[in-house]
Amino acid sequence: MKRINKTFNYTTIVSVDTIVETGTAFTYSCLRYWLFHRNKNGLRMAVVEIGGSLFIDVLNFNCWLSQDKDEVSNFLNLRTRKQILATSRIKPSKLDAWLKVRWTNGLHEAVIAKGPRKLYIDIHKLNRWLMEQNKNAGFGQLHIEELAG
Repeated sequence: MKRINKTFNYTTIVSVDTIVETGTAFTYSCLRYWLFHRNKNGLRMAVVEIGGSLFIDVLNFNCWLSQDKDEVSNFLNLRTRKQILATSRIKPSKLDAWLKVRWTNGLHEAVIAKGPRKLYIDIHKLNRWLMEQNKNAGFGQLHIEELAG
């Protein structure tokens, strides 16, 4: 088996603590589980072990998270369903309905599924999807004449 040597770039390496602190969708227990099973789940491509400590290469981590997507998501943009609902006016039943049929409505590109019940939603892709679903051609257009008159 031929090995390819990756160029090391210290600027893309972060600690697990940094992932949890800055990536609001992830918990320590979730990351510990993924790291423990990294040889089975493919995450080893993003893990650097130095002096007994594990670090994560952010670029490879984003690729691992987005491995079945056309476009790579940044872990900083990911939120859980609960986080989306806490910061929006979207009703839980509506979001659940959209997520349930995400493969037919196109929302699947915004959703990263890790495990049978763990979904992470890319907020930038969700916003883009919402705009694509908008049927109101006048949304966001301000007409000065309407305001004056």
